[in-house]
Amino acid sequence: MKLMMRLLPLILFLLISCDFSSRLQKEIIIAQNFVNDQNYVEAIKKYEEIIRLKPSPVVKTKVHYQLGELYSLYLGNYHQALYNFNMVLETSPIPKWQVNAQERIADIQFSFLEKHQDALDSYQKLYAYQPALKEKDFFGYRIGRSYYYLEQFEEAKKWFEKIIKDEKNDFALASLNDLGLCYFQEKNWEKAVHFWRQYIKREVKREKVIQARFMLANDYEMLEKLKIAYDIYYSILGEYPNTKVLKERLRSIYQRRIARKR
Repeated sequence: MKLMMRLLPLILFLLISCDFSSRLQKEIIIAQNFVNDQNYVEAIKKYEEIIRLKPSPVVKTKVHYQLGELYSLYLGNYHQALYNFNMVLETSPIPKWQVNAQERIADIQFSFLEKHQDALDSYQKLYAYQPALKEKDFFGYRIGRSYYYLEQFEEAKKWFEKIIKDEKNDFALASLNDLGLCYFQEKNWEKAVHFWRQYIKREVKREKVIQARFMLANDYEMLEKLKIAYDIYYSILGEYPNTKVLKERLRSIYQRRIARKR
């Protein structure tokens, strides 16, 4: 139902546009009915037929956006979705639709295609947009995450550090965890411990705390502080989702501590 609501404003816009021929209006109603019946393949075919009817630039833009949504939300065809959202960028000078399309492009690149350099470029455009967009903090966080996935950890840390300095930023807590991840990847175990301890103090979602405690124990293990690592691993036994891995860590540390005493 939530996904359907994303399509309704565009459908209504198409139906009330004043430059339709009777044939074009009929075709759009048919396409809408396919969407209502959740027959998305036929809806796509019909919308693509509408494009071939050469509607006005305004209607063409909206139809391309609709196609992008249908391809991405219902068929998982992200390349076709990108094609249609990019057509929106090319055909519409209206800021609202430029922003909407760029947001969808960025999310597909980041979340589904893992094209993190492309996602970074898209999120930087959205972050720099003037006047500032409502989701600017989210775009900034995604910039940091994109740098992280690109293994550009210094750049990622700059963004996460900037975010945590803003107490009103909704992504400040998540950025503490991400700073821990950056330092962990750089093998700076002491710094990783610092940020994960801060994160654990503030995080209220138990499953996220469990994951962070696992990583914290991993850090202490790397620092050869085996008793602390063992105690933290043991504290999440029965809660950490991969019990086999956790038991192997506990067994390995136990054997290393025994070997030290010999």
